[in-house]
Amino acid sequence: MKKVRNIITVLLAVVAAASIPYFFINQESIISYLQRVFPLKVDERYTGGDISAEFIDPYGDDNGDGSLSYPAYEQWSTEGTLDLLKFTIHKPVTDGKWTSLRVFQQLDLCLAGFSNPLSGAAGFSNPVINIYIDIDGSAGGSTKTAKSRAELVSFSPLAPWDFVVSINGFSQKADLSSFDGSYHSSVMVYSSPSENSIYIRLPLEKNGLLPIMDGRKVSYYVVVGAYSQLAQGNFMNIKTRGSSRLRPRVFDYLSPDGVDQHKMLSSWNETSRSYAELKPVTWDPAQSESNSIANEELEKLKNLAEKELQSQPSKKLGEISQENLKGTALLIEYFNYSYFKEAESEADKILSEEPENAIALAYKGSITAMNGGKASSVIDSVNLVQKAYEIFDKTEEVAVTDEEKLTLYMNRGNVSKSIPESVFLKSLSGAKDFERAAQIFQTMDGENSSKAASALINAGECYIRAGKNTAAEVCFIKASSISSLSAADRYKLALRGFIQTAPSN
Repeated sequence: MKKVRNIITVLLAVVAAASIPYFFINQESIISYLQRVFPLKVDERYTGGDISAEFIDPYGDDNGDGSLSYPAYEQWSTEGTLDLLKFTIHKPVTDGKWTSLRVFQQLDLCLAGFSNPLSGAAGFSNPVINIYIDIDGSAGGSTKTAKSRAELVSFSPLAPWDFVVSINGFSQKADLSSFDGSYHSSVMVYSSPSENSIYIRLPLEKNGLLPIMDGRKVSYYVVVGAYSQLAQGNFMNIKTRGSSRLRPRVFDYLSPDGVDQHKMLSSWNETSRSYAELKPVTWDPAQSESNSIANEELEKLKNLAEKELQSQPSKKLGEISQENLKGTALLIEYFNYSYFKEAESEADKILSEEPENAIALAYKGSITAMNGGKASSVIDSVNLVQKAYEIFDKTEEVAVTDEEKLTLYMNRGNVSKSIPESVFLKSLSGAKDFERAAQIFQTMDGENSSKAASALINAGECYIRAGKNTAAEVCFIKASSISSLSAADRYKLALRGFIQTAPSN
């Protein structure tokens, strides 16, 4: 072990002395190698167990059948607190440590927003969540909700539920009960506001959920409503003029692939007075297929991304000179076609006449940071990167228009994503910049929605570098919910399991 450490120490010294660009590009790889040499794995018995399945729900669909909106109170000012993004099923743990449960299964719920304005004991206030579980197919169970006239939905007769977990933020214990009332148990509720997540651990015991230990197929209905202490089942009744009394009180629902949530939650029948019927998501551990993209589909997306890259135009320096561009337009053109020396010269020219030109400052910051990767010493490299951020700080002081702010966010974000995180600790800042850029892109028309997706993907990648994996997943889910994705972005999301198929056209 001592010999390995010495080898790595010498390697770092040689890299630092011989090649600054190599140091900047590869330091993260060296650190990753160190982490592999000295792995630190947490025993699953101390955590929620290995992940068995993950189900992704679209971002921004927290409007039920399409007509619901959050109550107009300060309590509901945080966006996305009723927007389910991911439902995670863990493998059963049979020898739990540091927990009162020896045998349990953990379920995770990730939301787009998280807040606790009313100081709920479990760390959140707004959502009420019911998870209905079917463990025996159509053999038994109920197609009605646990509380009459609570959610105002019904369930598929092909998968009637056998058990339900009822969760709200005002109790650290959720109720787990069977459809016929013969079984009841308390379930601990945990939350992590920084991860936008709620965790529950289901006891696996006789007369309860123990049968899932045999690896059978299990179906889940996950419904999210607005919490009200006075409402039936705590599902708030959102009344709007002309709305049906049969409209579900469900803001978000984990619908299976290919099932439109709005249509499903709009399927009530006024004539028969029947509620909207929901279909579950199903996980079968015995199946070899996962809910990730198939290899052939991934290859198709890869080919599309490569074709898109090859189709990108290129320009010679002389061609740019003939375009009669001036000022920031010429600067951006030089920069976009990788003529960085000319771009820096143009930026300096603009700044000599307009010291507070935000566009020129933002690009000057990027070029200064890039020069840091070519410096002859580590100290010079670090100093140039620090100078770049001083330029970015000045840019932020003078940026007023959306165009100026967008230019700053994209330039600073890309620098933060590119420099070594272990040296500069800028990945989190980069993620915030890309998220701000995405918000601006989404207010624009045309192809800018695809640029918003690219910015969100970059934000997610920054969050991963910063160790904020859940925040990264939120960004990837938001990006995957945008319809006009570029081929390259679709491929990136597919590699991470957030896009299921290649486009048909």
